Amino acid sequence: QIPWGPGFMAPIAERVRREADLPVAIAWGMGTPKLADDAVRNGQGDIVKIGRALLANPHWPYVAAAALGVERPSWATLPPPYAYWLERCQPETGVAPV
Repeated sequence: QIPWGPGFMAPIAERVRREADLPVAIAWGMGTPKLADDAVRNGQGDIVKIGRALLANPHWPYVAAAALGVERPSWATLPPPYAYWLERCQPETGVAPV
């Protein structure tokens, strides 16, 4: 009787958070930026674990930040040397200008 599907753990985590008055992490089925963001913003959880999504795309935090409209997502998600390079990278060649 588990309602398998995207974000199915969010309501369960919300109930645990409310009844136990403890911070909770949500995992399983939270692989899209919108689902993860909505769960935290709506108070269903305090943090979202992104295991499979991160294995499928190691750049998931950057992609999520860009999808959610974070200004300068490279600086919000990457170490400064990588962010510096990424902002100057030419997408068609993958090379940063000198």
